[in-house]
Amino acid sequence: MNSDWAETMAFEEGVNLSKNLNLKRVNFESDNANIVDITFLGQCAKETYAHLKAFESAVITGVPRSGNRLADFICNFVLKINCAWVFYANYPKEIHDIVIQDAINEI
Repeated sequence: MNSDWAETMAFEEGVNLSKNLNLKRVNFESDNANIVDITFLGQCAKETYAHLKAFESAVITGVPRSGNRLADFICNFVLKINCAWVFYANYPKEIHDIVIQDAINEI
């Protein structure tokens, strides 16, 4: 599986999760320009983008790779320990630290 396909699958999961949570306004971000481009991966992407019509507002934004530190950290961590990482409101300190640092850098 290449990274573009993995990004597409993650995007699909994000759309499905947002729908299941009955969210009305969503903002998806990706550092992969192909995800932002509706022509990417043909029919698969078209079906996923069609699901965006279920939301009052759905925005897909391209972000620089440096803006994706948290996702990068989580992916590398689960690959390193070879397992799924499930957490809810009691998320690990490492995640808190990255979120705070990203918030400081955006100001």
